[in-house]
Amino acid sequence: MNKDIKKFGTGILAAAFGLAIVFIGAAFKADHAKTNTYTFYYSGPSFSKTDVENENNWIYDSSNETVCDDTPQKACTIQVSDTFVNNPASAPTLKTSTNLSAQLHTTLGTAYVIGSADENMLITNRAD
Repeated sequence: MNKDIKKFGTGILAAAFGLAIVFIGAAFKADHAKTNTYTFYYSGPSFSKTDVENENNWIYDSSNETVCDDTPQKACTIQVSDTFVNNPASAPTLKTSTNLSAQLHTTLGTAYVIGSADENMLITNRAD
């Protein structure tokens, strides 16, 4: 019986050690996956679908003070991962690989952002 208790105790200890390794590994992996994000506001010549999807029409918003009301009528701001940003340390611009997608509002004819290659992008559109 004493041998059975030792085997049982050793098994529990091994299971606890295994769980500890899994949790520690997950914690380090989660920290590694974190990225910086950058906010850009729309500053294009028009609210056409083509202009809204053009990464050159988005300006870095260092203050994050652009006010948008999250109404899907016109493009306003987007927040993207640093993976999609050129020159993040000095003069951030959107990479063309951001591949912005826009949709036209059915009655207003203005475009607003609906997605991009950045699956974690935060989109805030605004009212007309």
